[in-house]
Amino acid sequence: NSFEQLCINYCNEKLHFFFNQHLFGLELAEYNKQRIDVTQIKSENNAACLKLLEAGKRDQGIFSIIDDHNTLAHATDDLLCNAICKQHKDH
Repeated sequence: NSFEQLCINYCNEKLHFFFNQHLFGLELAEYNKQRIDVTQIKSENNAACLKLLEAGKRDQGIFSIIDDHNTLAHATDDLLCNAICKQHKDH
């Protein structure tokens, strides 16, 4: 259940990223075309959250760590949690 929720949350974050990127990109282009100053408009950027989940084997993203632990013969939830916390302690 927890992994399923993680995947659902990841998909929502990914959709949110693409929506904001597309919507704000189009709107900013239109404002620039009309020479409207929009420097005060800011949108949330969840790229760091996505990178934390998506990073490949070299950067040890959460999905990569989960994938690695699926191949261990004696993997446990605690080992997985410790690996994620160790890799991302500064996040």
